[in-house]
Amino acid sequence: MKRKFLSVLLVLTLCFCVVVVSACNKNNDDPPSDEGDNIESGITQIELNYDNYVLDLSENETLQLTAQITPSDAAIQTLIWESSDTSVVTVSGTGLVSPVGEGEAEITVYSSDRKVSAVCIVTVE
Repeated sequence: MKRKFLSVLLVLTLCFCVVVVSACNKNNDDPPSDEGDNIESGITQIELNYDNYVLDLSENETLQLTAQITPSDAAIQTLIWESSDTSVVTVSGTGLVSPVGEGEAEITVYSSDRKVSAVCIVTVE
């Protein structure tokens, strides 16, 4: 009885090892993704509603940038917004620009794969 139990345990252990090794050796032809950068968005052009804009710091004025993408039915329409100088202006994920201090900064909007972009130069006085 003890011998039969050990034989069954050995078979189960071997089966488990085969499953684990098979899972570890799974062939994945896709290269590793770095935060989705390897996935093509399908966006070929981005246009902003402003190329240049002056914000009044004393009025705490904000600017809502809007991006028009081409084609309008692109597979992935996610956009990434960035400020070149966050001590001058910040930008939200929806393109709302807020002044922080005097100076000039570029607001850049990118397609999710960072292959297409548009820029607005913002001056804060």
